[in-house]
Amino acid sequence: MSALVVSSDAVVDRLQSLKLVVEELRREVRDLLAENVVLRQENADLRQQVRDLTRDVGYWKSRHADVKNKNVLVQAGLDQAKAETRQLKAERFGKSSEKQKKVDRSNDLVDVFAPARAAFSKLATLRLYR
Repeated sequence: MSALVVSSDAVVDRLQSLKLVVEELRREVRDLLAENVVLRQENADLRQQVRDLTRDVGYWKSRHADVKNKNVLVQAGLDQAKAETRQLKAERFGKSSEKQKKVDRSNDLVDVFAPARAAFSKLATLRLYR
């Protein structure tokens, strides 16, 4: 019977040890479940933030595209205005706007000494041939 008592004491000790392990495991499971609830809530919050930010990205991409299109239109208007300005300046200040005189008098200067020179030249020629 002593062998039976010893083995019964060993079983009781082993059972007590297993109960302690089970209690410890239950505490850990409770802690992990609580942590799991917190992590699930954090995950849900982060997923909501991702949805919000994705929506914001779409909005800002749309705004950027709108501004780019408007910029193209404004640039086209600016280019057209510059072209019109160049054309008006050419019309106002270009060569075609300067009226040409019927006779170009820039080389038509009167030489007041021409008759005297001609007479002197004739006289000099007559003296040489005498």
